[in-house]
Amino acid sequence: MDVRIGCLLACALGLLTGCADGPFNCGGSWNPWLRKEWEKDERRGPTFHTQRKQLQELADSAPMQSAERQEVIGQEMLERYRNEANPLLRESVVRVVGRLNASMVDETLEAAMKDAEPQVRIAAVKALGQRSNEDALKTLAGAMTEDSDLDVRIAIASELKRWKNSHEATRALASALDDNDAALQHQAIASLEQVTGRSYGMNAPAWREYLAGGNPPTPPAPSVAERVKGWVWW
Repeated sequence: MDVRIGCLLACALGLLTGCADGPFNCGGSWNPWLRKEWEKDERRGPTFHTQRKQLQELADSAPMQSAERQEVIGQEMLERYRNEANPLLRESVVRVVGRLNASMVDETLEAAMKDAEPQVRIAAVKALGQRSNEDALKTLAGAMTEDSDLDVRIAIASELKRWKNSHEATRALASALDDNDAALQHQAIASLEQVTGRSYGMNAPAWREYLAGGNPPTPPAPSVAERVKGWVWW
């Protein structure tokens, strides 16, 4: 087969399978020409593919490192975040930071919550949720009303479920309940059930009454027939 045709087939295969690291990632492992080009790139410095893999491996191993080593990694990741131009690599850096127990973590995540790219902010939201402390709650509650990106706000609503019986988490979710977007309302209600221990289903007016200090009746649990009726068959 002509080399050019082989390359085109590799590109097509990558596009069809939706490889996260680009169309050459799938075909590169078996195409000698592409492997040779990768090796040339690696000699000039780590490629994007290599850097992202290294950061993922670091995120996996970070919790098992000593306290001293985690402090070193935390400082390195803060500097890496400040100087990284690629948003996908900044996202990977934030994921590493989220697995650390180090003094620089809060500073890095606060900066990431103001990143220009929504996917980086979402990574920071998830990392703050994993920390589950009062500082993280304050940051997330503030971002719920300040962040303009819907996906980021949905991620925040999801993470707020971790703070049981928290008035601040409840207030933040109440603001999301008033949003016009159905997906955000749905996530806010799901998290409110976890935070408050109450259950009003998807009845937004009942939730609003409860959050205003009322005590609306809890709807009865659906019968088996009603549950079956709600199933979707494909």
